[in-house]
Amino acid sequence: KYKDLKSVNTLRKFNQVKTHLSEFRPGCSIEEVDENFLIQYCTRLVSLNIENSSIKHSHIKCLKVLAKEGLRLGLNVSRAIEEFTWKH
Repeated sequence: KYKDLKSVNTLRKFNQVKTHLSEFRPGCSIEEVDENFLIQYCTRLVSLNIENSSIKHSHIKCLKVLAKEGLRLGLNVSRAIEEFTWKH
């Protein structure tokens, strides 16, 4: 949907997040994401040796963008996503 609006690197990051989310919890939706989900997801990323900076600046940032889009579309998205920060 946004291929004309996003850079190649941004799309690559979104695809990486999508892949990791699918491996973590297949079939999950943005409506299922809450603080507990985010903590478990980030802990899983750490176990995969993903750098904390990548978790903060790629994974969490992408999820926040998706949450904003979900809210714009009228989905029931937890505010926990917007307020979440990964401190590890």
